[in-house]
Amino acid sequence: MYREIKFRGKHDSSSPWIYGCKIVIDGINAILCGRVSWIDGSELSCRYWNWVVSKSLGQFTGLKDKNGVEIYEGDFLQSANGDMIVEVWYSGEKCAFMGEIVNPPSDMVDFLSCFEPETMIVVGNNFDNVDLLEKTK
Repeated sequence: MYREIKFRGKHDSSSPWIYGCKIVIDGINAILCGRVSWIDGSELSCRYWNWVVSKSLGQFTGLKDKNGVEIYEGDFLQSANGDMIVEVWYSGEKCAFMGEIVNPPSDMVDFLSCFEPETMIVVGNNFDNVDLLEKTK
């Protein structure tokens, strides 16, 4: 079984996403990068590593949304009818990607595949779009 294992992260809040392999140098997260993707969709090939903000680091889930956009840990997915936003995260306890309904506020958590992410769309992530995270504690 082939599974593409890759990560993305940002050097800072204004930098483009950096995609590649996660490495840790002196306890600090970095991406050994294969490509950089700018907000306008253009890409730049690169062959170097770059420090990334740990909070921005997310692993590819192996899944894509209904528009073919790759889904990463930390992404927000919106249901087809727009009534629900789900945050994607990884559970080390269950060794699986999970989905948690964050809007409307809910305690609902399940395996990501149970939310049928292929019918949803990526609308942001928990690094760039914290305003979408309206979870109540």
